[in-house]
Amino acid sequence: MPVEHGESSPAPLLPLSSAPPSKLPPLQPGHTQPTSLDHGLFLLSAAVTGQMTLEQHPREVSVQEGNEITFECNMRGDDMTKYYMYWYRQDPWGAPECIWRGRYTYGEGFQDGFEGSIDESKNRFTLQVLAAKPEDAATYYCGARITLEQLCSKVNQKPKR
Repeated sequence: MPVEHGESSPAPLLPLSSAPPSKLPPLQPGHTQPTSLDHGLFLLSAAVTGQMTLEQHPREVSVQEGNEITFECNMRGDDMTKYYMYWYRQDPWGAPECIWRGRYTYGEGFQDGFEGSIDESKNRFTLQVLAAKPEDAATYYCGARITLEQLCSKVNQKPKR
């Protein structure tokens, strides 16, 4: 249907998909591994390290361009205060990019448009995409490490609000 003069058409929904979680063998402490390498905007994959598990939500989501979405990662089987928490994304053609590490540390190019937070009382950390864009199409991963390593090689501090 054509759009009349003065009317605006709604923003298209950005397509999303998710593969069912697979069973992975436990990994050595401090390593993360996604359960899926399928792609789609905001496709989430769980990571496993030893006895500790990270559960990501939502598994599938559709969002209109410009809208906000929040991803949640819950730690089960251990205390989150022992770990450094991370959010990454990977598009189908590239290497993983570090979006967020810890409280106010963001990967290069991610200081604007993303907001990470930690709720240690609930063993949960989140990532907000403040205004979804088509170039945000990727697989998003949460991860945890016991040691701080240069997983985010170029990082920038974001001031506290």
